[in-house]
Amino acid sequence: MKLKTIKLNTLLLFTALSLTIASNAQDATNPKTLKMEQATDEKIEVLKNIFSSNEHIKNSSDEEIEEALFKVQQKIFTLKNFYSDSKRIPEFVTVYEKYKKMADAETAIREGGGDASWKLQNLSTQLNMVGEKLTLKKLFEYVFTYADFQKDKEIYKSVGITDDKTEKAITNINHFYDVLIPEKSANFKKEIKEMCYEAFDENHWKLKPVSALKQLDKVLARFEDRATYNEMKNGGIVDELKKIVLDRKKFLDHYYDSGEYSAYFNKHTQKQIDARTLRHSSYRNASEEAIARNNFPSNEYGSIKKIVLHGWYVEKNALGIPLSKKMVVQVVAKGKKGFCHVYETKMIRDYEGGGKYGTKYIKMYYGLYEINCANINK
Repeated sequence: MKLKTIKLNTLLLFTALSLTIASNAQDATNPKTLKMEQATDEKIEVLKNIFSSNEHIKNSSDEEIEEALFKVQQKIFTLKNFYSDSKRIPEFVTVYEKYKKMADAETAIREGGGDASWKLQNLSTQLNMVGEKLTLKKLFEYVFTYADFQKDKEIYKSVGITDDKTEKAITNINHFYDVLIPEKSANFKKEIKEMCYEAFDENHWKLKPVSALKQLDKVLARFEDRATYNEMKNGGIVDELKKIVLDRKKFLDHYYDSGEYSAYFNKHTQKQIDARTLRHSSYRNASEEAIARNNFPSNEYGSIKKIVLHGWYVEKNALGIPLSKKMVVQVVAKGKKGFCHVYETKMIRDYEGGGKYGTKYIKMYYGLYEINCANINK
């Protein structure tokens, strides 16, 4: 009984398995499945045609590529959910993923091209604002350099899609670099000297060569820090401008190091000293001169040659109430090295009220300038 039961069960299992295999074989050739596979092939052919060449890719819009991918994706979804008997589903998925990666790469290129296109149009707008008023200073201030322009132009061109606004921008930028900058080069040479005015103004560099040299160094730094060679297409123009600065620096270095500057400075200083005279006053008071003399530090400044009192004046507050009486006192002293200097202070009498002022006193002296000893009484 058990043996018969086992044989029967085995037969039933074999029969069920045979029916399943037969059913699958029949489903594998299901006309509806074959038709859906054929429809999927047709949608894939559209993708293949788009990516068959660079020309086809560039001639296809973002929307066309996106739609072609979406339709293949739809067919694969339908096959998976309603025609799962299809043996080509993995094949279709592999093909779809292949073209999806190619589409993503093309999108990245186009987005980069769009960014480059915007940069080119923005630069063109900036250059239009400058126009004929272009100066070297403005050229130094540009965010976009010629190297940036070249890079953005290459990115834009690599996309292979022509945009009228961007093409116009490129033409405008090329005109700026190829025509306008060379035309303005003569003005740039004048302007570079204005930027280094301390180094080219004789009234300045003769007395202050160190300051002039510092200004030249700052301008030279702008050539390096701002990568000016990338600012312009023609590096020769930059070389000419830089040479003007370097030549002037060489000239001033020699002027300072050779002793010419020291000789000129000493001569100029002596000329100023010889031209100075003492401010005289008709006011005289022996006791007040004595106060001035007694408070003067002769051991530090030298022997007194002359004392000038410039008369008293009343200092008041905002309400007109007296605060003190003051008088400017000048003393000429000859130092140990034989040079005369003018020193100044104030003699003060503080207001005590009732129309009375206190004792005269002096706080301290400070040096004014050197004077030729022969000019004291002139």
